[in-house]
Amino acid sequence: MVVDEVQDLTNAQLALVLKTLRKPGQFLLCGDSNQIVHPNFFSWSAVKGLFWRDPGLAERQTLSVLRVNYRNAREVTRVANDLLKIKHARFGSIDRESNHLVESASGEPGEVRLLADKDAVKRDLDAKTRASTQFAVLVLRDEDKAEAKKHFRTPLVFSVHEAKGLEYPNIVLYRFVSDQRQAYAEICEGVTAADLAKDELDYRRARDKQDKSLEVWKFYVNALYVALTRAVERLYLIESDHGHPLLQLLGVQGGEAKLEIAAGQSSREDWEREAHRLEQQGKQEQAEAIRRDILKTRQVPWPVWNWETAGPMIERARDPKEISNKVRQQLFDFALWHQQERHIEHLADALHWNPAVQLIANARQGAIWRTRDSLVERQLGAYRKKNFKDILVQCDQYGVDHRTPMDATPLMLATLAGNLPLAEALLERGADPEQRDLFGHSALSYALERAVEDEEYAAGPFGELYERLATPLDLEVEGRLIRLDPQQGEYLPLQLMLAGLKTLGSQLTHSHEYPVGRRYGFYADFLMRNLEHFPAGVLRPERRKRTYFNQVLARAEIDSSYRPARKLWQRVRNGHYLPSPELKLRVPDGDGQGRWLPLYEVLAARQILAGNAYMLVGESLRFVLKDDSKHDPWDFGLL
Repeated sequence: MVVDEVQDLTNAQLALVLKTLRKPGQFLLCGDSNQIVHPNFFSWSAVKGLFWRDPGLAERQTLSVLRVNYRNAREVTRVANDLLKIKHARFGSIDRESNHLVESASGEPGEVRLLADKDAVKRDLDAKTRASTQFAVLVLRDEDKAEAKKHFRTPLVFSVHEAKGLEYPNIVLYRFVSDQRQAYAEICEGVTAADLAKDELDYRRARDKQDKSLEVWKFYVNALYVALTRAVERLYLIESDHGHPLLQLLGVQGGEAKLEIAAGQSSREDWEREAHRLEQQGKQEQAEAIRRDILKTRQVPWPVWNWETAGPMIERARDPKEISNKVRQQLFDFALWHQQERHIEHLADALHWNPAVQLIANARQGAIWRTRDSLVERQLGAYRKKNFKDILVQCDQYGVDHRTPMDATPLMLATLAGNLPLAEALLERGADPEQRDLFGHSALSYALERAVEDEEYAAGPFGELYERLATPLDLEVEGRLIRLDPQQGEYLPLQLMLAGLKTLGSQLTHSHEYPVGRRYGFYADFLMRNLEHFPAGVLRPERRKRTYFNQVLARAEIDSSYRPARKLWQRVRNGHYLPSPELKLRVPDGDGQGRWLPLYEVLAARQILAGNAYMLVGESLRFVLKDDSKHDPWDFGLL
């Protein structure tokens, strides 16, 4: 187990985490006690005290002090070290392990400059920084952001708590000291320039070990230390009280001199990547501000087939009293695209809608496949082109992960079209490969869905697309969290199941050699379609054997005695499997953390029963879902 930022855990939390280890010595704890921004009385000595109940375990633990700073330029490091010297002189040593300064490995001299808190200075700085991803503004507390935003139009405004884990070439600290004059004066009380002349910190206990009020003052100095060290090259402090003793001790210079920095102008692609990066880290407020104020993305002007819109559309189209052919054409296209042909049969048999009647009548001559291929070609036309400027213009207008009418993102359609340059351009702009459509399909699902049917695609662009799109799967199984990585044996079979459940019971599939009437679920031969054309980067040659697939399927079923049994799927008949109904999947929700949802909810299993899942597949799916109701899946009330 590896714990980063361990200083943010209490001893009780850390003791609980370490208790979960099967082998007590298999852990690595990393952290910096100078970056505690909420009082929790952390110290390395207290951490080591956790192990002394077992002397043998305690003696085997080693602690390494990493003294080299690879982030900050030399001047930024100098100021950060001086702040640590002030902290040490005022409060003494936290413990022996935290009693050190850091050495900058940067070749850049860097700059730390004090600026006047004047409107003209702030206007000048705002004009030069607001359009650049290279500048961020930091304030001490969340409630201070509103005041900072009155003067700085950049969306990159953070409190110290939000800034942890981030870094920018240039950081503006807004009124850290001036708004907390008394607190920072208390920190400097009794500290002189001579205390900062030392190159090392000597180990010295605090004056009064019982005085825990010092923990409150440490928050302010630690918060400033975290803020300072977010700056890679240059640091600008905007303060009204340039004579404050802390600023004097730190030796920060500046004043009224003109600020000689060039106006920054980041590209749209830079801002898209920054929004995606912040969103992945849970900084949703700033990511949304980028899209709203910089990218100015709008809602798409066309209807999107998600379940909020598709459900009412399907009900209207199936209503015999509905007189609109337009809504029936929408259902017809929806059913063809998603291969949910029971809706087409209903249009033909129950409503006698002529296009559906003609399609069903000519089904034996391949009319369904030709009609679907024509629809797919129309939808993918722009995504097949080498010149995809129009697609990128749409991304500029509506966001890189906007939804097309089929509820697919541009990355999904570029993947389905096999357009690797377009997919790379979208990923470069921050497209999220973990986004899912209304049937739970990701961009990788679209790639797998085509690769098992199209030999040319499987042997062509699929390998490089897979390399870029195959992200880990985060699952919850019976209360345990599992991360499946692409190199693990269960990863590809499970991804194939996620991609194939929608069409497992479909007559529209082009796999004539695997008739739907034989399917109770997924089985080795069916999962191995076109496998011989897959590149080695997708599946190693020694794994392309039916015996290997059977072994993987057997060892990961829910009743397997194999250890560790990941319990990913359920056997519904000898050799036939469906994903376990106990599985939960982490899906993106915009806050960087994701939501844990039941897998069959993500995959829209009940909607599949209503629109597809013939015969044995439907019976198996009902069995796995524990659905013993007598409802006919034609009853679209299941939605």
